[in-house]
Amino acid sequence: MPTVGIRGINPIWLEADLTGHLFDDTFYLYVLQNTIPYNFADVFHDINLAQPWDQPIQFLANGTLPLDIFWNPDPTLVYRLEFRQNDGTMPPSQADALIYEVDDYTPASGNSSSINTVATTTDNEFTNPQFALVNFEVPLTITAGGTYEIAPGWFLDLGGAGTATITQVPLNNTSSNPSNAPYALRLQLSGWNSNSVVLRQRFEQNGMLWAGKYVSSAVTAATGSSGPAFQPLTAILVDSQGTPLGTVLSVPIVNATLTQYSFVTPVKLPPTTNSDVPPDAYIEYQLQLASTNDIYLTSFQILAEDLPVSVNFTQDTINRQIDHTFNYFKDPIFFKPIPSLLTAWDFPLNPAQFGSTGSLTGSLAYLWDQTLGVQGSTASVSYARNAISSGLEFTTGNANTEVWYISQYITGAQAKKILGTTLSINLNAYKTAVGGAIGFKIYLLRGSSAAVVPTLPLKLGTVGSNGDFALNSTAGQGQNWSYVPRAGIGDTTGVAQGTLNVVTTNDEINDSANDYGFNGWEIINATQIGDTDKFCVLVTFTYNTNATVAIINSISLVPGDIPTRPAPQTFNQVLEECQYYYETNYIAGVPEGTISSTTLIEEQGADYSGGSVRGYATSFGSLFNTYKRAGPNVVLYSPDSGTANTVTFNVYSGGTSQNSLAISSTTNWTILADNRGISAIAKNANDLVTAATATSTRPFGNIFYHFSADARLGIV
Repeated sequence: MPTVGIRGINPIWLEADLTGHLFDDTFYLYVLQNTIPYNFADVFHDINLAQPWDQPIQFLANGTLPLDIFWNPDPTLVYRLEFRQNDGTMPPSQADALIYEVDDYTPASGNSSSINTVATTTDNEFTNPQFALVNFEVPLTITAGGTYEIAPGWFLDLGGAGTATITQVPLNNTSSNPSNAPYALRLQLSGWNSNSVVLRQRFEQNGMLWAGKYVSSAVTAATGSSGPAFQPLTAILVDSQGTPLGTVLSVPIVNATLTQYSFVTPVKLPPTTNSDVPPDAYIEYQLQLASTNDIYLTSFQILAEDLPVSVNFTQDTINRQIDHTFNYFKDPIFFKPIPSLLTAWDFPLNPAQFGSTGSLTGSLAYLWDQTLGVQGSTASVSYARNAISSGLEFTTGNANTEVWYISQYITGAQAKKILGTTLSINLNAYKTAVGGAIGFKIYLLRGSSAAVVPTLPLKLGTVGSNGDFALNSTAGQGQNWSYVPRAGIGDTTGVAQGTLNVVTTNDEINDSANDYGFNGWEIINATQIGDTDKFCVLVTFTYNTNATVAIINSISLVPGDIPTRPAPQTFNQVLEECQYYYETNYIAGVPEGTISSTTLIEEQGADYSGGSVRGYATSFGSLFNTYKRAGPNVVLYSPDSGTANTVTFNVYSGGTSQNSLAISSTTNWTILADNRGISAIAKNANDLVTAATATSTRPFGNIFYHFSADARLGIV
């Protein structure tokens, strides 16, 4: 069968000069081979490719080329086009002024590096065109069909079952590309249904967009090493009623090196037939990908034109690209509650009521308020309050590859706040320049009504030296607990991870570079939504070097899609939230059982009898500052000795202490406690103290004590 010629698609049929005026018959087209020395290449008058044109080819006075220009359809034939203007003093030649040039022109597909001297006043309509922002932090693996919002503005549709591995790939001089993109998105696909893989972006609230216009598009792409050597790329526009509007990208073969592919619609988009009105109306760009594939993509561009001119990717900075993502973040910002659902994980404000320094052990235990901690099997990790930021500082004590983690439980109505919304986590943390790297992994866990918060030191699961947390199924521990998935990006385990940045100077402490934000967590299982009343957030930290120091300033859990630091609070507000779980009358940061005459409680607890001073037990009580989560465990402490379950008993006569001693609070009183306070009921009227000498001044006796009221989860 003879070869049949084709008419090449734009950018060659209609051109304008640098002042915006159409070409006239002083302009000429030179069709050249695409390799040096750029010899003339044949194009033909007839469809049978029998009558070659003499070159150059003169434009008509109306700015168009003759219609009888036909090209060889062989996709391996690539051309260089030169558009030159002759001034009339000499015959046309390549010495004439070069107006435009087009390299890598393939007439069958229009995949050219398009005219690079055309001025355009239009802007790229894509959000996040070079994937500077993505909704995952490591290669994301998806195995279930569905729709996934993998990056701001970008959705990936997958049909059937297969494997999709998605990576944000940083680029440098070793992977240079025509659009100088700093990032590319790599999609490694296998096993999905045919014609089911679509990467798409939606242009909202306008179903008539670009009707009656030419549409120019561009993308930079390359095939990867694990997929087929040659892949096509096709993109279409579809409106909100499902009507295809036209093909806006057609690349028969993608090269193995990053190459820019440009395209312009050969005809204008048709008049709109879309009857949808805003906000339901939209136009969607759909890039159709092979179900088995390995491809790199970046530098997406789409423009509307009055003339069919293909335009190179207009390079701009990542700063400007991020500026143009407000359309994505607007609604989450407007509707996002700011306060964190966690208590006291703004660590500079954490009161550390039972002491701010210590060492982790292999048993899970509270180290600061609402902060449980445990170290790995061979780890040695100490903690303290950082002297600069007042955050929670950890220091490693050996050089093994090891791990520690911190966690927090919430239950009841507070736990139910995680339902019916997406969740975001922001970790604000850094490490010092001393020591090695510190990696972290974040897990959210939910428990059903049948689940229990394990009684300390029992745990929900185990953590490996690589920081991976594994739930167990033991009754009273991980049974009836499960991971909260990052459903929005298809991650069923819901893990987020990263590596702490190094801070070397004090002015770097509050830098945004120390914020690690993650989103996408959401319970979508209907049964779990109806039966979740327990929750745990757990953060693991891995290290392999002795004396490595990490400072955790805050961890926040917020409803919505935008991770933020915790909302500002006062110290008193945080202390009150912590006292819902645990309260003492010591100064915050002073451990229970400390000998202290500061903030002690004084109660009258003795009476006078006869000619001598006698002290008798009388009942007393004390209200808590904050209503407790549950009836707490209460312990009284002598301020003189710090001994638990004792009080100091003083009998006075004539204004002078006649005797003082520590006595058992549990022997002489029945200690009762509920959510509101302590009641100490005297057991008997036995003498507690008898003074040797009486005075005419009526004596009296007082009791002095400190207390702790413990209603923490895992303890009560």
